[in-house]
Amino acid sequence: MAVDNFGYVHLCSETGIFVISKMVQKVKRLVRVNGVLGLAFDKNNNIIYSDSHDIFRLKPVSSEEYYNIANNSLQ
Repeated sequence: MAVDNFGYVHLCSETGIFVISKMVQKVKRLVRVNGVLGLAFDKNNNIIYSDSHDIFRLKPVSSEEYYNIANNSLQ
């Protein structure tokens, strides 16, 4: 579990990375990737995750685009 720079809680599991909506308390999968073992955010709010072999940084998108996608799919 990790909290991003905007206060959104994210979870990782064997099936992907999820965000928990602040308002409606729903869980939405953001990234479908197998074998996620750890999750963090850098100072620029980029998702960094690991599997059993490597560490990955996801390609950045604007914060507005990211949260529009997350909030629209949670409603």
